[in-house]
Amino acid sequence: MAEPTTYQEVYEQAYKRSIDRGDSPTEARVAATAAADKWSKESKEYDPAGILKEVRESPEGAKLGIGLALLSDKKYGTQLMEVFKIWRKDKNKALDLLNKSAWAQLNKDARDNYSLMLERGDIYKNLLANFKEKINKILTEEGYDKLDDKTLEDAFLSGKDEAAILREALSGFKFKPGETGGAIGANYDSLRIIAKRNGISENMLPSVLGFETIEDVIKAIQGGERIDTFERKIRSYAKTAMPEYVKGLLDEGQDLADIIGPYKAVMVDELELPFNSIDITDRYMQEALSKNTNLADFRRGLRKDSRWQYTNKAREEVSNSALQVLRDFGFQG
Repeated sequence: MAEPTTYQEVYEQAYKRSIDRGDSPTEARVAATAAADKWSKESKEYDPAGILKEVRESPEGAKLGIGLALLSDKKYGTQLMEVFKIWRKDKNKALDLLNKSAWAQLNKDARDNYSLMLERGDIYKNLLANFKEKINKILTEEGYDKLDDKTLEDAFLSGKDEAAILREALSGFKFKPGETGGAIGANYDSLRIIAKRNGISENMLPSVLGFETIEDVIKAIQGGERIDTFERKIRSYAKTAMPEYVKGLLDEGQDLADIIGPYKAVMVDELELPFNSIDITDRYMQEALSKNTNLADFRRGLRKDSRWQYTNKAREEVSNSALQVLRDFGFQG
């Protein structure tokens, strides 16, 4: 192996030797830093430990959390090494390089997390595990898919907060009615039910609320739009072409399904239909609402429907009528 000629080369060789001996990465970094510092003092190249102290004491460097282990990092260390090499020769230029370095562009959380990864692997692993668990729990509760380990670790090392991760998850999110759960699914179900109760189909729902797709509706809710605002829009749309008394009831918070409830009950009783087979789009419901028909007249009107003659109620009435005729003629006791 060639004789090292720079601090970085000394560090890397010492690190490899330590790993080969079976030391942990943390132990290897400590040993490599000590070897490189010793070589630096003996070779008179420069004094990283002494320069680091000066950098940390400067206003610009104090906030950056630079450690010796970082100088040997392949991602950020190269730029910082250049800063250290000219620190005592041209401090102004060194500070300019420091402020423009990739390390300086990171937020504090990112720098703290990355430094922990380099210097305190045990603590880093625990914090990362907690971060992954917390974020995936939030995503699951909201109705998003969990993120893979690499994506979460990248987010942790870049210092992203929960809000930023949720925004990114939402940007690539595809809502699946009936499959997406969590808060997103619950919000959608709430709107779908209110829409159905007011005669609005799922296909119509986005346009009624002023959007192109249901994904746009979900994004608006995630962005802070209130569910009750959308519920008011649905009821407002339902008021179209309705008489004034119906509009007033809708303004009070009732749905068309509530208003037609008594009519549905009569229709179920007279025509013996399943309750859920009748909705606001039924012609009898529309007519009853438009005329504000009383229930007695509504019941009489239903008996003119051709379906009524096939009901048990009709057969019973016919049977009772025939029996009464027989009684009138003295054929029955």
